[in-house]
Amino acid sequence: MPQTPFSSSAELGIRLEDSTASSIFSYSPGDVVIGQIYRKASTASPHATLTVSLHGRSVCELRTKGFYTGKLNFFYPSRTSQTLFTDKPLHIQAREEAVWYFSITVPSFVDHSALLSNGFRQKHSYLSLAPADVAAQCLPSSFNFKAAPPGYALTAFIEYYIQAELKVHRGGSTKTHQAILPLRVEQLSPEPPIINFNEKRRSFFQRVSSPRLVPGMESTELSLSQKLQKLVGSSKVPKFAFRVHVEVPTTMQLGNENQIPLRIGIEPLWESTSDNIRGMLQRIKLESFTVRIRFDVRVKFRPEEPFTFPIDIDATSPDLELLSPNSIQALTTDIYIPCSETSTTASTGERVPSQLLDIGELLNFNLGRKNLDRIKTGSGVQLDPCFSTYNIQHSNNELSWELRGGVAGEGFKVSGMHRIKILPASTPFTEPAG
Repeated sequence: MPQTPFSSSAELGIRLEDSTASSIFSYSPGDVVIGQIYRKASTASPHATLTVSLHGRSVCELRTKGFYTGKLNFFYPSRTSQTLFTDKPLHIQAREEAVWYFSITVPSFVDHSALLSNGFRQKHSYLSLAPADVAAQCLPSSFNFKAAPPGYALTAFIEYYIQAELKVHRGGSTKTHQAILPLRVEQLSPEPPIINFNEKRRSFFQRVSSPRLVPGMESTELSLSQKLQKLVGSSKVPKFAFRVHVEVPTTMQLGNENQIPLRIGIEPLWESTSDNIRGMLQRIKLESFTVRIRFDVRVKFRPEEPFTFPIDIDATSPDLELLSPNSIQALTTDIYIPCSETSTTASTGERVPSQLLDIGELLNFNLGRKNLDRIKTGSGVQLDPCFSTYNIQHSNNELSWELRGGVAGEGFKVSGMHRIKILPASTPFTEPAG
């Protein structure tokens, strides 16, 4: 079952007062949606009725050896419905447009009775269904997820849309026209955009060997004997040992245009370096830095009749590329990773290189609205904050990264993966701090 699509025609259409270039309009629980219902097609009817309503629901669908669907309403559309006119004459001439205004408030909380209307019970839910708990539960944000691992296909989405319906009576018959406009509902944080991304520091031992490590030999073509010595790991080949220090975030925030730190530095390890190059700092080129994220989605629902057993299943998203390996290569100049002695940090007492390169600053890496749109365009997947609602859990975000570098013509690679927390956007979207 797909999400409810946009639908508009000359017979009936919907447009919003604060329309933008985007086809999906974003609101928060409690916001007022103001717009117009319009009709451009001519008609003459002695009796017509026009209504508009807001819908909000969650749908889970599992395809395996069988086909199971579960639907959950967050509120009754009848409670948001407005009748703009009923049983009144409607006359619209050719090349004219009739317009009717409406305003609907997005509910702030989930409706307990609507939640239970399709036979949904506690055994089907991740959250408490006690009336007091439901009454305090804010409306969940829009969400869309699809996965097709071996053996099954899973779809889970939370959607909101405005539906207009015009019934035109003429000549003893009734014709019904509909228009639909999807909305994006987002729970926003009342706090300002974060500037502390709770960086995690890791270090990796590396060693490269090459005659080109010797000063003045950087561009020299290796002789056959030098290539053989390098191939067999001869002690005559100079060796440079170093530790790669990487600082990456453990917290990110959607809609935040503040730069996300990605710091790297090189610490030379002289005690493990060949005598003839000991004390000589090397030039270490940054070839690429890639950042990806994946997340888990778990769904639990009561299938529609004739099935009565609860379904509880999870799936993992494809990797979303936040920072492409081509980002460094696209720069007009070569980028080198600082190679420096370590010093002790005042905050943690750890020893880190005295010079660090911040790739986040270099590339203006952030999760502002433009970058989020780019990520969605490239992957088809919306990056969402962690959340848990009645039948969907979005959690266990994992950030993976990979650094590739080169020194004296020799390449090296380090990588890592860790859990990361994704926070909702602040309201309103603001400019970067400072």
